[in-house]
Amino acid sequence: NLFNLKKGKFMQGLGTPFGAFPILVILYGVVLVIVHIMFALGVSEASKRGQTYFVGSMGWTLATLILGPLFAGVYWLIHHSTLGGFDDNKHSEVLDSVRAERKASSDS
Repeated sequence: NLFNLKKGKFMQGLGTPFGAFPILVILYGVVLVIVHIMFALGVSEASKRGQTYFVGSMGWTLATLILGPLFAGVYWLIHHSTLGGFDDNKHSEVLDSVRAERKASSDS
């Protein structure tokens, strides 16, 4: 009987000396790996479609695979939110102005 709560032996019949704890830890680990892979695949697809900052698509994917949803949030913050400060239009405007200044200084 797995649900023998009166004796305080909840799930003791699973064949492990610690009851369900090892099985729950393994289940948690499997779910965690699946979640990390899902977020890494999402970041991989998003980074292949657009410009990435700091590192390439593979770097963002590997970092998200290792660090999980928290790092996927960092990727989103930098690349897709207004808080990141990286607007592609403003970025190209700054680069164009820097190039124009360099050209003007080299011409003189």
